Amino acid sequence: MIESLPAIRRAIREATGSTVDAAPEPVGGGCIHRAFRIGPFFVKINRPDCAAMFEAEADGLRAIAATRTIRVPEPIANGCDIQSAFLVLENPFFPPPPDRPPALSTSFTGKAIS
Repeated sequence: MIESLPAIRRAIREATGSTVDAAPEPVGGGCIHRAFRIGPFFVKINRPDCAAMFEAEADGLRAIAATRTIRVPEPIANGCDIQSAFLVLENPFFPPPPDRPPALSTSFTGKAIS
């Protein structure tokens, strides 16, 4: 169960203008955060005190993307409520748009790095 699901859905709607009603699907492989697929998005969740870590991760991904040297998942939104901090990313498990190469995190292993 994702306690912060309403806040996550609201953050996605505010960032994209789209409503996502898909049920969260757990994604394994990470050891620090819980991870889920929610529709076309990859969501990482942890305690509220991890909000700064997610902000730094989003900033780092944007900085890497700005170099235009490798493709990384695009940060969509991040936030925090009293139950969880979260980071919403473009889902690296789905094919990229036709004009963009696959994300580095799926280029070598086929799995996301979380």
